[in-house]
Amino acid sequence: MNSQIGTSKFHYRHILLFEFNKGSTAAEAVQTICQVYGEGTVNERMARRMFARFGDGIFHLKDVPHICDDIWLDCFRLLAVAKVGLALALVSDRLDVLVDTHLRSRKWALGNLQISRAENGNGTAETVKWINGKRKWMPIPREPMPDGVIAFEGLTIYYINWDVVAFLHRFRRLFDSASLAFGYCWDLVNPQNWHIFSTVILPLLNVSTIFQIQFENDQDFHNFRSHIFPTFLRDCQNLCSIGCTGVYPQFPPDESDAASDGQALCHWLHTPRADGRPKVFFNYVDEQIASLAEPLKQAFLSAVSSVSFFIVLSLRAEVIVTPFELENWRTRERLKLWKGSQTEYYSDWLFERSPMERNSAQWAEWAREAMYGSTFWRKLEFDVYNETICLPIEATTQK
Repeated sequence: MNSQIGTSKFHYRHILLFEFNKGSTAAEAVQTICQVYGEGTVNERMARRMFARFGDGIFHLKDVPHICDDIWLDCFRLLAVAKVGLALALVSDRLDVLVDTHLRSRKWALGNLQISRAENGNGTAETVKWINGKRKWMPIPREPMPDGVIAFEGLTIYYINWDVVAFLHRFRRLFDSASLAFGYCWDLVNPQNWHIFSTVILPLLNVSTIFQIQFENDQDFHNFRSHIFPTFLRDCQNLCSIGCTGVYPQFPPDESDAASDGQALCHWLHTPRADGRPKVFFNYVDEQIASLAEPLKQAFLSAVSSVSFFIVLSLRAEVIVTPFELENWRTRERLKLWKGSQTEYYSDWLFERSPMERNSAQWAEWAREAMYGSTFWRKLEFDVYNETICLPIEATTQK
């Protein structure tokens, strides 16, 4: 009979699709076909398989190889999370289930996020993500951070209200698991805002994860040390890099509360790291290089114990600098000033205090890291001023 009417498996599949769209079950569709074309024309197993494909949104009738779940999951790992969650999950019920499985098991890192005052200026905060060179504004997430998020590239805060503080609390476990490069640009003269930072923001951070602190200028350094975190140079035990404009090491080194900012910085710089690696201080300075070089030379030549560090000075290209190299045979160290890099307008000069006997390749890598930063640190930056903080001091004492 099949040959007489020119039927084929595609013809039967068209009928199965018709029955599926009618709302029939696979068993009902088989019964209908067999009543017309004869017993055994199609079997219920094949009908159930076709109905499952139709249910997954696959309506073409040709035979295709079955793709197992493991292959789909391997493919998902090659795609961005948004692509998987917003596109593939909508294709079919089966893929929706697989996407859920993938998102529960996948580990991923957030990119660079910004938090700013909402675009409409109504006092709310929003996150900002740069996508293809354009800013995309999104509401502050209010749900707990998914377990699959295990890291982040960078977070810059331009605006602070209680929604932002609540978000930072949910974000906190990522701070604890990262090596932080902490940027502090806090252009504040109001003691109320010093109190806010010290009582609301600072407790969110695990000081043992702070490896770098970058200050905008000497006033920020002074306010941070005097009013917000007076003991940060001692308590941040893994702090290995400080950047600041307008402050530089002053002798004699002194870590007491009465010491100047330059003396406290000098004491930190001359305190060896536990792992023996060099500390780094980075500064934009033009006129201070002579007044900095002579005290460093004298302290080095009279030293009886060793310490390793880089002081990186970013100078205008026209500034004249005389390189030098000194040796101290008591500590078996050398101190030298050398040019690290140069552009059309600026050049980087490095004071390098290091052992005479050393791994040259390793120290070259550390010098590069001193100038350009570590790729392993995650940036957390606060770039705010008085008008971008909306936390009443009365509320901070109640939270």
